[in-house]
Amino acid sequence: MGIGFSIDDEEAKIALFAGVRKTGKSTKQKELTMAWLKSGGRAVVIPSSKYERTFRSVPRIKPENIPSLPPGKLAAIDCTDQHEFGEVLKYCDDILIVCDDIKGYLPSNGLTKEVRNAFISSRHRNVNMTIAMHGLTHAPPEFYDFVNLIFLFRTKDNLNRHRDKFQDLEKMIEVQRQVNEIAHQEKNKYYFKIIEYAE
Repeated sequence: MGIGFSIDDEEAKIALFAGVRKTGKSTKQKELTMAWLKSGGRAVVIPSSKYERTFRSVPRIKPENIPSLPPGKLAAIDCTDQHEFGEVLKYCDDILIVCDDIKGYLPSNGLTKEVRNAFISSRHRNVNMTIAMHGLTHAPPEFYDFVNLIFLFRTKDNLNRHRDKFQDLEKMIEVQRQVNEIAHQEKNKYYFKIIEYAE
């Protein structure tokens, strides 16, 4: 599945995809998801809405049907809030969860105990996640305690205003500056860098 993701990995990973609209986050998530499925993994996508084009054609299931999802298959579940997201996570083991734009169901002001516990146990349950958002500051502060990789696309965040969220603020600011500059200079709105995030 590319850097950091393989069905054969010993440890599950949580990857964040951050960038403004139309930078290719969902497309990159879909590309990685298709590689995951091709290798025999199972995946559940939680789209930003039922109208989101990248994953619109994926069949919907109920959370309680996740355990019976066969290898190589992808299903979608619509979530409208953090409680529903927590319900989905309860049924996830040995799977890739694709969160396409979390703003609708994972607010930036904090995680519920249920969701926090699911992130904590994700490695033991072999749950890999790709989580997209429009900026690095759109996630709750404790979210960064669980992230292993950051796919950083062009963003408009002011990271200094949220300095407590990041383990190495200066590095994050520098990588953000580089990505924004290269995307602008090369007129490549899909440019991104991958950051291996310290735990």
